Amino acid sequence: MSPFPSDLIPDILCWLPVKTLLRLKCVSKPWRSLIDDPHFAKLHLDYSLRTSTCVECDDKAYAVDFDSLDNLVHSLALSKSRYLLPLDDDIANDHDSLPGNHYDKNTVLGFGYDEISNDYKVVKMLRSKTQNSFKVMVYSLKADSWKRIDDFPYDFPTNYNDGAYVNNALHWVGDEIGEFHGGQVIFTLDLATEKYYDVPEGDTSFKIKKCGGDCPYFGYMNAGVLGGCLCVSRDYSTCPVEDHINVWVVKEYGVKESWTELLYLSRDQWLTNIFHTRAVGYSKNGDKVLLDDGGGRQPAWFNLENETGETLRIAGAPQLVSTTIYVESLVSV
Repeated sequence: MSPFPSDLIPDILCWLPVKTLLRLKCVSKPWRSLIDDPHFAKLHLDYSLRTSTCVECDDKAYAVDFDSLDNLVHSLALSKSRYLLPLDDDIANDHDSLPGNHYDKNTVLGFGYDEISNDYKVVKMLRSKTQNSFKVMVYSLKADSWKRIDDFPYDFPTNYNDGAYVNNALHWVGDEIGEFHGGQVIFTLDLATEKYYDVPEGDTSFKIKKCGGDCPYFGYMNAGVLGGCLCVSRDYSTCPVEDHINVWVVKEYGVKESWTELLYLSRDQWLTNIFHTRAVGYSKNGDKVLLDDGGGRQPAWFNLENETGETLRIAGAPQLVSTTIYVESLVSV
């Protein structure tokens, strides 16, 4: 007989990592049924958002305890490859392979869950080699097939980062039509309608043509997710005129007045070796933001209270190309 009331077992198991839960399915038939239950999987996902695990991805994937790295709210994936996801053999065995799964350096990706149709979707944008445009394909897990939707309505994304998933939609940054290297715009692809929309902008000065004065530099802008909210990081750190980095957060999605500047720091404050910066996640108590360096260096913590920062050093980690959030889940696709 269990020493715990039966109604407490799910709450206890929810705190365990996925690999442990997969092993515990062998304990008994009731436990197997519980762990396989979709409702438990969703409950576990909610708890997983509070866990702390760091994953380094090179040709192989390695999991290390992230608690010693100042308790990031989610898990962290440090990757040299955009397409490497098998973090654990036990977990990777339960996956689907996409048909027509061909990518190259000119491919822009996005992945998200469509709550309206209860479907997982992958978005693939293929840049034309002969003209400045993108063909867009959407894969539906339910239909197990790709289909083409309207072409990307902007000249091209400012960078090839994967889409930021917020509010049932994927978000990227693009350049306005007819203004090559001109004004930048944040756009969204609604996963339910599979239509494009501009994101309402507040007083953020995103659509500037250049940083100021006679400087032709346009900065590096990136859409991301912080604390479940859409955020935009803009990096002028290599510009001789502006020379700063700032991050904006949308507190209330779709309301342009809710844009809030989270941080503003100049190059001489401390980021002397970081460029193409983007915000990745908060620390557990919310007083720090993890900043990723798109130039291939180590990520860094920025303290929001005293406006200081320090490089996040991980023993044995290789030079990194990308840092992203990773959350373990029992939710099966």
